[in-house]
Amino acid sequence: CPWASSGHEGRSCFRIPRSCTDHLSSRGSGQGLNRVREEQMTVPEASIIIPNFDNGRESSLSGDRDLLGELLQSLESTLQEDLSRVEIVIADDGSTDDSLATARAWAARKDADGRPFLRLIEGKHTGILSNVLNRLMEETRAPIVFRFDGDIVLRSEGWLDRGLRAFAS
Repeated sequence: CPWASSGHEGRSCFRIPRSCTDHLSSRGSGQGLNRVREEQMTVPEASIIIPNFDNGRESSLSGDRDLLGELLQSLESTLQEDLSRVEIVIADDGSTDDSLATARAWAARKDADGRPFLRLIEGKHTGILSNVLNRLMEETRAPIVFRFDGDIVLRSEGWLDRGLRAFAS
């Protein structure tokens, strides 16, 4: 992994996204110091990135499973009150099935504070997963990034805390 620090070879890696460090370091000394502190406080603890291409009901083998919708429902149910601690970002690589409509619907959802459930990046189909993942990494703000594919379903509550503890140790 290009972002793995010494001693992390062969393990899952994480990085502090350039957008976060560039944004904070671009501020001049004394310029909006309170605003910088406020922005630092709102940086999520973790980013969840989801590359998407045709992970909808129309693309499932049986035609009756909304793969992306099931993933997003499982994130909502396993994170519950932890949703405010994360940001969820989906990059759609020009899906031709109903998964883009699913992503748009979830992006339009707001929590009690008016915060969107997720951010959606729509692109033309490239078929190059690494380009989609690089775009997602550019968009993240948190120091730790979890990647989920559209066909994942999470059933374990508390996975976020366990994952964050693993990176802290």
